[in-house]
Amino acid sequence: MRPIHLYNQLSHSKTNAREPTFIIFKFLIWLLFFGLASLLIGGQTKKLINSRIRLIESGNQELIFELQPFDLKTKQINWNNKNYHLITVTGFGTQSETGFTMLPVTGTLVQIPSGESLSIEIIESSFEELNDINILPVPEIYRDDSSNQQFYQFNEDPKIYQLNSYWPQNLVEIAEQGKLRGRKIVRIQINPVQFNPSERKIKIVKSLRVKIKFSKPFKQNHLSKSEVSRDDFDDITQMLLLNGSRSSSGTKSPLNVSENSIWYNRENTYYKLFVKDDGLYQLSYQDLVAAGVDVAQLNLQNLQLFNHGREIPIFIEGPQGTTFSSQNSIYFYGERNRGEGTFYDLFTDTNVYWLTVSNRPGKRYHLSTRPNKNAKTESFYWETVHLEKDSLFYRWNKASTLDEGEGWVWRFFFPDEKEFINFNVSGLYKEVPVCTLRVRFQGTTRDSINPDHHVRVFLNDQIIAEDYFDDREELILNSPVPVETLQEGVNRLEIHLVPDTGAEINQIYLDWVELIYPRVFAAQQNHLRFSYIQNRRQLIDALLTNFEENSVFIVNPRKGKLWKPVAKKMSILGIKSAGFDDGNFVRFFIDFDSFEMQGENHRSYNLAVIYPKTGEREFRSFDTFGSSE
Repeated sequence: MRPIHLYNQLSHSKTNAREPTFIIFKFLIWLLFFGLASLLIGGQTKKLINSRIRLIESGNQELIFELQPFDLKTKQINWNNKNYHLITVTGFGTQSETGFTMLPVTGTLVQIPSGESLSIEIIESSFEELNDINILPVPEIYRDDSSNQQFYQFNEDPKIYQLNSYWPQNLVEIAEQGKLRGRKIVRIQINPVQFNPSERKIKIVKSLRVKIKFSKPFKQNHLSKSEVSRDDFDDITQMLLLNGSRSSSGTKSPLNVSENSIWYNRENTYYKLFVKDDGLYQLSYQDLVAAGVDVAQLNLQNLQLFNHGREIPIFIEGPQGTTFSSQNSIYFYGERNRGEGTFYDLFTDTNVYWLTVSNRPGKRYHLSTRPNKNAKTESFYWETVHLEKDSLFYRWNKASTLDEGEGWVWRFFFPDEKEFINFNVSGLYKEVPVCTLRVRFQGTTRDSINPDHHVRVFLNDQIIAEDYFDDREELILNSPVPVETLQEGVNRLEIHLVPDTGAEINQIYLDWVELIYPRVFAAQQNHLRFSYIQNRRQLIDALLTNFEENSVFIVNPRKGKLWKPVAKKMSILGIKSAGFDDGNFVRFFIDFDSFEMQGENHRSYNLAVIYPKTGEREFRSFDTFGSSE
């Protein structure tokens, strides 16, 4: 089985983080920027998100809030014989882009329905103008390591300080989007002071009322308010959100509330499991004892496993008593962490599962003993080989959020550059004529030539696909590939950015490659994972081979069903031999492992014998002088 790490709930995990430092820093600023103050005194929680933003109305599809009156503080500063004004508001933040105007900003966090967007409408506003004001620019900060002191350089950004209009342009705007405890969150930014650099005057908000409307309403939850369990973290979440009461108002969050809001019980002990690969995992009695678990307190019937707030079914092997014994093991199907719409997550591949004992029976896999009659015989399934390396972090803007096409990439291409990628294919089923190759590219430059990018893709030295695309467009090649082009074992993909478009500026990046090919039901390293789309009532009859043991688990994690068939011993053998004219070697494929031997005097070992009972392998020889087939 696959290895697993088990820690107590108080331990800290070090993940394979893909997260750029600026994103961590940005989240800290979120909390500081909105002036969050949470005081837990004698069980009482005081809420102070932003005392100058007041919620007027809150419904399933819209909410209205207003900005309360505030006082400005001004201070004159002289820099390089030039007079500036520093304007601040107690409890507000400031603009942070170097060279931009250092003006007060404030805002709030709003929860919106999962997968939806919002619109902003200013329904009431009034202003006051002040003249002869020159706003101080945001400084560039330097540090002198020898004296451990900081120095400030105030330089105006021309694209701001040469404007003859108010800046920022928007009084209220969407600043960022993200997730908080599974809820989709939008940060609404308010710019209460706007500056016209050319006319040296500012416009100050005196009153402001704003309507936020969601593209679709929140869905109603079937649970009543009293049935939704809450914990301390939910209390903190509500404090952060302007419409935070929605977290417990009977409305589903993006994570299914019927399961997700009741999974945590502060009275229970939780053990943290880290999973980095998809597969069936085993937790033995010895694993739990080694991790410091009080195994005697584990009630077999009430053991539960959770992931992202959902209970995951488990299978307990061994005596089905009330306590965990040395003959018991826990099995569960674990999956690595995935991104939203991406193969890899932006931050980490490590997923976290929580093991606990509750006061009610946990979910279990159901042992299935379905008969095989009326089953449809299948000889292969569609295997997906996904190739992706997150080598470089790419972005073309300096905003705090990522635009489409930004993120981790494999490599960049300049004109006439090539990339060679080797990958393995095993268990190839050659009775199907065509498979599919998919490659994702993204343009990163702009040029007057249209189109300015031209790519060609070769597989085992045969051209498979080519296409043109322009500027910063995305290109996903989706090309049919003759199965006969593939070979058992190592295959080679070649990608070429062809320098024939005439573009002076021409750069693209490679994101990922996928090959979808027909494969026999043969295990590798005692493991076989496949998906099969079928009629819900149609069974399939498939020959599963290449397992190292007779006892095999067959798990359907989506339906929570498990089979334990007894396998018969068998192996799969393939032979490729070369004769006098083309190399004088023999290559055996035994259970898809490759063995190659060179002969002497044009005669060599080129027969493999496998003993069914023991699995032992023996090599014998015969004449290969005459043929290479």
